Amino acid sequence: MKKIIALILSVALNFGFFIETDGQPSLLNNFWAPDLVQKSHSAKTFATEGKEFDGNNFVKTERKNKKPKFSSIYTGLIAGCRSSGGENGGHVSTFCKGVGNYRIHVFDSATTLEFLVETPDREDPIQLASQSLNYNTKRNKVEWRMADGVPFAVILRTNTYKTKDDVIDYPVKITGEFLVVKGLQGYETIDFEVNAKTLQANQKARRQAEAAFCQIKKNC
Repeated sequence: MKKIIALILSVALNFGFFIETDGQPSLLNNFWAPDLVQKSHSAKTFATEGKEFDGNNFVKTERKNKKPKFSSIYTGLIAGCRSSGGENGGHVSTFCKGVGNYRIHVFDSATTLEFLVETPDREDPIQLASQSLNYNTKRNKVEWRMADGVPFAVILRTNTYKTKDDVIDYPVKITGEFLVVKGLQGYETIDFEVNAKTLQANQKARRQAEAAFCQIKKNC
């Protein structure tokens, strides 16, 4: 008789044939030889509809090592931006809405446009790029790379230029084009460039950002 019970239990455990009553698997906790279950399956847990059987009860579980869902949101450098300054020939600062609590701060220096990622309190800004004064802000957008709806990096198409004494030489001569990838707060180690002339450069920049995210979070 005991061998028959053990056989029935083995089939039930391997194929998930459980009847749950008030959170209890009735096949196992009433009279079906729990000592046999413990002996044969002590190293196992059994999943059923978002729950695991721990040997005594079904308990709710969360998905472990859930892979994040990556996506992108794009914001412009013209529409939705506001500028201030410029009085008496001073510098102009332009603030463009980003994602979450972030914004893009663009301001001119003597020979360049500087691009920063910052929060409204302007603490710990992230240097994104330094471009010529005639950088095309109408054409280019900021790509915010997201993991489960939370931004972790930004991607911006930038140029390299002919320089003189380490300063952009005017009139401007563009010598290259790159996608700059920068990590946001908590992801500052994400910092690299992808040659925009590379085949599928945008996808490559995204994949590298995702790989760096997974190295940091260790949950991919």
